[in-house]
Amino acid sequence: METVTLQPTSLQSNCVESILVQILLRYIACHGSRYELLDLLQFGTPDAVVCHSSSGRFFHRPPSTIIPSIPSRKVEPSGGYSLVITTQPLTRKPLDKDSVQLLLLKSTPSALGVGNGVLPVERALQEAQLFTRELFRVAAQHYERDLLWSRLLFDDTRGPGAEVARTLALPTDLFRVEVGPQQLEECLRLSICTPLETLDPRLDELLCVSGVCWQELALRLRDIYADQLREFQFQEEDENSSHLLLLCPDTFDLIIHLTFITPKDQTVAQAELVEDGDASVSGDESISSSSRSASINGSHVSGISEQFSEGGFTQEAQGDVRVEICRREEPPNKQFTFAQRRSISEFVNCIVHWQWRSLIYD
Repeated sequence: METVTLQPTSLQSNCVESILVQILLRYIACHGSRYELLDLLQFGTPDAVVCHSSSGRFFHRPPSTIIPSIPSRKVEPSGGYSLVITTQPLTRKPLDKDSVQLLLLKSTPSALGVGNGVLPVERALQEAQLFTRELFRVAAQHYERDLLWSRLLFDDTRGPGAEVARTLALPTDLFRVEVGPQQLEECLRLSICTPLETLDPRLDELLCVSGVCWQELALRLRDIYADQLREFQFQEEDENSSHLLLLCPDTFDLIIHLTFITPKDQTVAQAELVEDGDASVSGDESISSSSRSASINGSHVSGISEQFSEGGFTQEAQGDVRVEICRREEPPNKQFTFAQRRSISEFVNCIVHWQWRSLIYD
């Protein structure tokens, strides 16, 4: 038995928030297949997980067979070591909040035989400590990524936080968290992002069509994907960027990220043109212009975009667009699932249909 003290883990996107070890262990237990661990809660032992290694080396372990493929086949005892990780104190001494306890169980020598390559207990315990620290480090990144996905994709009126608030009759804004460029950048860094043109070189030609006002596409997407779209607008030193995150309803592990880039000097020029136009138009036209701006920055815009509502989408602005396909994690075969490919195809067809519609009716 050994006690391992872990380094306090803070969210990279918000250093004020720290991740409790108990929460990370529960997160690991809920994703046991990802980390090749077994949650002992199903056997009545809470706050504990277990894994097995036939040699004592817990990194890159071959998958162990818990249940035989043939029911009539007798289950042979597994040799090697079983590692139990728990936040429960195994002695009367209280356990520190940043610590976990390891329980290393070794099979009997008679069952193992001689010359089987099993590490000594001291060496296996060192391997277990290194494995535990690396396990919690990786799990902290995965936990933060999933947390950022929830914050980016759900607002006060929908999502897990809104459901909890309605169930407990709490204020809807109790779980509201403001999202800034740092959170968005960190979420994309922790996710698997693939540029759209990488999937098919022909899609690069689709995004490079000249004379296209891509901001109009954003307005079109708002009409089609009203319930699955989140918008964030950020002002930077040399450019304004508007980000649209499209949550695909059939594949909740996939989002389509659109970035609309408008140079800062062009934005200033557009503002000057608007001011000159306001000075020459009548009062009715001014009211019409302001109402159009309000409809563009409608109710589907998130809270942070309201701070930059004046720099939102305008139909006269010209800029570039970047499209990324973002997944929470990459499967072992590195391929998109059928549902993911279908969602991507529907999105590409939406762009093609919008371009044809623009050519015919504009």
